Amino acid sequence: MRVPGELPAPLRASPFTPADARRHGVSRSRLRSADVERLERGLYRWRGPGTAASPTELDRLRRIVRRIPHTVVTGPSAARLHGWPLPRRLEQSALLTVVRPRGTRAPAAPDVCTRLTHPSRVRLLAPPALSTGAATSIVPAASARMGGGGPYGLPLLVDDHGVLEAGPLRGLRLASHADVWFHLATWLTQAELVVVADHLVHTHRKRQPILPWTTVDELRVAVERHRGEPGVVRARAALSRVRDGADSPPETELRLAFEEAGLPEPALQVEVWDPAYSYDEPATADLGFPAARIAIQYEGVHHDDPVQVRRDTRRDAAFQRQGWLVIRVAASDRAAGFRETIGLVRRALAERSPR
Repeated sequence: MRVPGELPAPLRASPFTPADARRHGVSRSRLRSADVERLERGLYRWRGPGTAASPTELDRLRRIVRRIPHTVVTGPSAARLHGWPLPRRLEQSALLTVVRPRGTRAPAAPDVCTRLTHPSRVRLLAPPALSTGAATSIVPAASARMGGGGPYGLPLLVDDHGVLEAGPLRGLRLASHADVWFHLATWLTQAELVVVADHLVHTHRKRQPILPWTTVDELRVAVERHRGEPGVVRARAALSRVRDGADSPPETELRLAFEEAGLPEPALQVEVWDPAYSYDEPATADLGFPAARIAIQYEGVHHDDPVQVRRDTRRDAAFQRQGWLVIRVAASDRAAGFRETIGLVRRALAERSPR
């Protein structure tokens, strides 16, 4: 039996159409080989060694983008692809979330949640040189900022329809980071939205600048651009609570728990200089109340590591030598809504705040 030749790498990487195959010199008859799966009319996928029997979320999203013009991946699907912090119910969801302009038509699919929007309201992730025509109904973003250790790097290569041409997310048309965050507003609580936004706007880690996924100003512009749409009230309220400085979701959750308990808002990434600790850099606390000299450290799972324990002990000693009270928050208290920590902080503030 004649063994078919290997498909070109671009066709093995993601679902493709007969036109794609022709461009790479692959005949129509080659598409009937055993290593090529027909996903639906006009769409095929390579089924070579090591490929999954069922399409991954990426495969499914690529199929939708190819099949339905103007479709843009956003909301929970885009957030999962970027690796943003989401509650478990959305991290494990198989539902695909996309938007497309009002007036366009598409077949219904039980595993796809499609949101209709005015075409001028959605910005794409990258600024392609769009030509005139139907594809311009989704407006390109003003910037293509990548940050936060995302799964792909600059530069972004996109075709004339705003579809990524390279990297792990090739074959997708993605909404801008600010639009993705806004579209999460119909899926998340206000507090959960703040957690994601804090992650997106974070500009420093260990005193080193990092490129944020987006900025508060860009989030604000997106919210105003989507006035009148579902989720806008929740997004606007969440935006007023967003802060730059949380190194992890639990730190944001702890700050919000203090706020909801009626405590003063803590400072983030509080620093103290101590010669016995270092002449070159300060000791840092996740949160704190400088006026009362209270430092708060959230102890995640990695803080059980012996090396990390020694670092934490040395850091906390620097605060204590400078007259600070250090409150360490166990991960178990997070599951209880930080009740124990709130009580400790309330009593400490009453005792140590300036009269």
